[in-house]
Amino acid sequence: MSRLHREHSRDDREQRQEVDPGSRMRLSQGRGGSGDSDDEARRLREAIDRAATDRPGFAEFRDRLEREGIRAVPSVQSSGRLNGMVYEVGGQRIKGSSLGRAYTAYGLRDQKGVRLEIERGSGFRRRGEDGISAAQRELLHEVGKFRTIEVADLARVRYDSDRGALNQDLSHLTRMGLIERRTVALDSRGHTLSAVALTRRGKALLERASPAEKDGAQRIYARIVKPKEMAHDAALYRLYQTEAARIEAEGGRVHRVVLDYEFKQKIYSALAKAHNLPAFEYARRQEEIAAAHGLKVVDGRVALPDLRIEYETREGELDKVDLELATPNYRAAHLNVKTAAGFKVFVERTPAGAAAWDDHRVMTEILSM
Repeated sequence: MSRLHREHSRDDREQRQEVDPGSRMRLSQGRGGSGDSDDEARRLREAIDRAATDRPGFAEFRDRLEREGIRAVPSVQSSGRLNGMVYEVGGQRIKGSSLGRAYTAYGLRDQKGVRLEIERGSGFRRRGEDGISAAQRELLHEVGKFRTIEVADLARVRYDSDRGALNQDLSHLTRMGLIERRTVALDSRGHTLSAVALTRRGKALLERASPAEKDGAQRIYARIVKPKEMAHDAALYRLYQTEAARIEAEGGRVHRVVLDYEFKQKIYSALAKAHNLPAFEYARRQEEIAAAHGLKVVDGRVALPDLRIEYETREGELDKVDLELATPNYRAAHLNVKTAAGFKVFVERTPAGAAAWDDHRVMTEILSM
């Protein structure tokens, strides 16, 4: 069999897999009966139909859906061939094939007239003047927001578990000097963690396009600062995914995330200017500085969360939630400080029967007494 024939056969199999009704998932898992699922599927189809009106290009199609709280994520093979479409809504990832043939990638193109322009290399995967595609720029931005993300989590969350497509993008970005990859040992039994971070060059590229100096803008970070803390820092991405899913399920929309690095820079800088004040005045100033950032002083120190999510509620009001990831060496006193500060504290658990450090890890909230 010739190489060309093998490639066409593989592409045909992948196309059939995309529209295979046997791969359908319920849209309302654990939240009601089939009636709820049917209603949600109908509303999603209607939103996609509206977004596909007048044969838009993919960028316009995607923007229209995002205005309705829906994210369209195309899957592209390493060859650049369009392979599938996934819709993210309300904390769920829904395959186009679960909605019907017309909502798959090929259905959008052939039945609804959406100009995806991906197969010809002139759309979603086209490289811009800086040498990276829109998808790769989004990947850089995601990594920069959290400083460190585990490669397995990026594949699961942003690439629909397509490790090949992710590795292709990471390899290209690494060759360009925009991404650094690091693998560290987790224990003496051979378990390792592979994570990525932006280089200074990658950070500069994003900030040239979207400066983040003003208050309220998303801060971008570069480099793995403390390899010993890499496992904890990378786990914050999973913590974010858990809480962001809850926010979106309640009709909210995330605006930005704030890491403890940003809090430390602002608060410690302000406190340094007050260190010569008498004890009573310093304590008062400390309370003022903490309150200005929506934080509390507990046991004489400003309590800082691992991660803050700022978001807009269903009613259009601005809100926030401060999160802490408890590690195995947390002592009761440390945990008490975090709960007294009003943080939601989570612990990462591996279900019984699952291997440690695999994709079955989940975040469980520790309820304060």
